[in-house]
Amino acid sequence: MSTPIPSIRSAGLLIVAMIAALPQELPQGRSPAMPRGPSSAGQRPVAPAPARQVFQRQLDSLVAAIDTLSRRVEAGRPAAAQRAFRDARAAYKRVEGLLAFYAPAVIVTLEGPLEADGGPEAEARPYNLPGIFPVVEGAIFPRYIASARRETLNRLRAMREPIVMLRSMSDDIDVDDAAVLEAGRAELARVSTLDIAGFDSDRQDDALLDAASALDGIRSTILALAPSDDDAAASAGRHADSSLGAAADYLRRHARFEQMDRLTFLARYSLPASHALAALRSARGIALTGRTALWREDAASVYDSGAFDPTAYSPRRVYTPTAGRAIVALGGRLFTDPRLSGPGTRSCASCHIPTHAFTDALPTRAAIGPVADRVAATDGTPPPRRTPTLLNAALQPTLFADGRARALEQQIGLVLSNPDEMASSIDAAVRRVAADSSYRAAFAHAFRGTADSAVTSLSLRTALAAYVRSLTPLHAPFDRAVRGDTTAIDAAARRGFTVFMGKGRCGTCHFAPLFNGTAPPDYRATDPEIIGVPTRPVLHGAQLDPDQGRGLIDRVESHRFAFQVPSVRNAALTAPYMHNGVYRSLREVIAFYNAGGGRGIGIDLAYQTLYDHPLGLTPREQRELIAFLRALTDTAGTVPPIGASAASP
Repeated sequence: MSTPIPSIRSAGLLIVAMIAALPQELPQGRSPAMPRGPSSAGQRPVAPAPARQVFQRQLDSLVAAIDTLSRRVEAGRPAAAQRAFRDARAAYKRVEGLLAFYAPAVIVTLEGPLEADGGPEAEARPYNLPGIFPVVEGAIFPRYIASARRETLNRLRAMREPIVMLRSMSDDIDVDDAAVLEAGRAELARVSTLDIAGFDSDRQDDALLDAASALDGIRSTILALAPSDDDAAASAGRHADSSLGAAADYLRRHARFEQMDRLTFLARYSLPASHALAALRSARGIALTGRTALWREDAASVYDSGAFDPTAYSPRRVYTPTAGRAIVALGGRLFTDPRLSGPGTRSCASCHIPTHAFTDALPTRAAIGPVADRVAATDGTPPPRRTPTLLNAALQPTLFADGRARALEQQIGLVLSNPDEMASSIDAAVRRVAADSSYRAAFAHAFRGTADSAVTSLSLRTALAAYVRSLTPLHAPFDRAVRGDTTAIDAAARRGFTVFMGKGRCGTCHFAPLFNGTAPPDYRATDPEIIGVPTRPVLHGAQLDPDQGRGLIDRVESHRFAFQVPSVRNAALTAPYMHNGVYRSLREVIAFYNAGGGRGIGIDLAYQTLYDHPLGLTPREQRELIAFLRALTDTAGTVPPIGASAASP
């Protein structure tokens, strides 16, 4: 299927936007250097910082590699074009870290996925459209498509222009130590989550070599840091360089994509390199900026314990260490209270049962009462779907299977007003709770010192959301193994992780280590996927489930049947699977993906985003994949709230 990508004109618009946005694109607390005018008489011009010079050389190398690729495409020399493409990809990966730091819009244009939202023109785009690099790759590999030569050359020009423009602006960018280390930290996370899963390329055996080039790029800028007279800083710099070099060397020595032991790479190379970069930052006295993000700024690696902040997507901050515990406890009490529902017969815990990993083990949720008793549904109310787990729900920027809620607080209001779920409203729930003197006292205590110490719509939703945010266990056997506990998982689960990130292609949608669809390393957005869920668990002659997912919300044709990518953490506990509960076991789910998703089982699906060819997983690989998924089981610390057992059906 041909897919639109930025034209020359849209690339020009991107350049204009990039020029206007460059100062704002820098992380909080940083700004580009002031433009330098002609030197005054008797003054010598200031020499550019070594790190900036490295950045400029990397940009120059990328432009030169694109030019060489263009010439090879123009000449119609397939083998030469393929070699030139590999060289261009390597040049891009070496500059990717600083490019993502200073001009993230260029990264999106070159790699994708292109934004699906943001304006009248963009709204009509299908999800997960590739950027220019993947589209050019498809015209060159596995065989050179001569008929696409002119179009490919146009795309290469569209790729070149923003890079050249950024290079022309680069004299006014202050690539200092903080920038180098922040960019390196993010790029190492990108390598350790996306690159080792083959996210950027269908040429899987080149993916790990590209990842090694990205590590080379970090090393080049680390070596160009400002000289330091401090012995500890110098030693930390040498250690960071050797750690990154060892990681790159491992990738090159184990470049066969389907065989590379991901757990070994992460535990022995990626995490040590991440910690070496953090130590270098500390030794150089570079302070943290205080920015708010899901991946905590003080966590060296996304695989570290405590790396993620469950309150990052909260629209308001009332979580002081002492008040936070009281608010969570209050939210747990509300979670089990059936008075929040219209008929007073259902609590949150009635469907999100703590002893069932906060699901209800049903294919689709049960209506709160007989059809005749329900409040009339408003237009656009989605059909009944499977009750999702609340474990780690706080680690997603959008919620519900169709992504219609932007925060847990908003989701709570929508659940309360849904005629099938709680058949109530936030105002009705507030009136019932406020009528209870013990609740009034509990709210006054939990929210003391804030403007919401009374029972209000905001404080009620805040308390419930705080309880859900407490359900974020990230200490599964896999987590312990990747942090160095070699006994935490067995050999089958270890091989299953390699299948997950390699041959099974699971890691290109379920991004490690959260294993949901929120893209690292910035964790700002998640794109839905169209996979073609059937009505029955068959592998031939399947019919598409009629639930249109995101398409029901935005009415965009290319978004029909698109759904959020859920986390597969605790998947061993949350059967049945898919939004309609069609699959009863992990074995059935894997068989669906192994066949190529909806298209692979006979569904005509125009905009399927899932890889639609059979994966060829052997029975042993499928068993190992299940063993790995079981190693993601973790409910530690998710203590059932008061009254949960009584509220559970």
